[in-house]
Amino acid sequence: MAKSRPSTSAPPAGGETFVFDVVQADVALAELGKLDALAKSVKAELDGAINAAKKDAAAKLFCIVRGQRVAITDRREALEAALKAYVTAHREELFAKGLKSREMTYGTLGFRQSPARLVAGEGRTEEEIAKSLRDQVITHLNAALDKLTLGGVPASTVLTIDVALDKAGLFAAHNKSRVTIEQLQSLGLRVVAAEDQFFAKPTAVILKEAS
Repeated sequence: MAKSRPSTSAPPAGGETFVFDVVQADVALAELGKLDALAKSVKAELDGAINAAKKDAAAKLFCIVRGQRVAITDRREALEAALKAYVTAHREELFAKGLKSREMTYGTLGFRQSPARLVAGEGRTEEEIAKSLRDQVITHLNAALDKLTLGGVPASTVLTIDVALDKAGLFAAHNKSRVTIEQLQSLGLRVVAAEDQFFAKPTAVILKEAS
């Protein structure tokens, strides 16, 4: 007599194939409730562990300066500001002619040129400008779409319009002399010329673990 081989196919994703009657359907609902409660409990435990880890990390992000406890971010900002002031004041003596950086024993100090770019005009934000322009365009487009019907329904009811400010395209057009400074200003934008920006890049340090 031939022996039947055990099935090698993978079981259904849920662990079994379900065939319900009314009572079994109710039992399945009860199981769903338990599964949801279990998942919620595990997520709450995970969230608690994450929050505890964040608090623990925050408590460690400080250093001691002249006996005072100082946040690492505050110390970094102070050091970088002091380095920037020093390098800016002594740029000619620190850098060889034609160079913008200097290799030090523990890293590099210098300047990088940031590219020219479009920014919001004084007293405005890019979000405000983009919203104002978007509202103007959408108002005109909706008026045009109201005159068009799709299946007997106004196109403005059928379609959703989304408009975004294309700063890259606008700046490219300006660089090709297709958009003037005055036109950019009328849109609430201005050009910031390329400029040198200070940087301090320390050599990577590997901390020794406490024994």
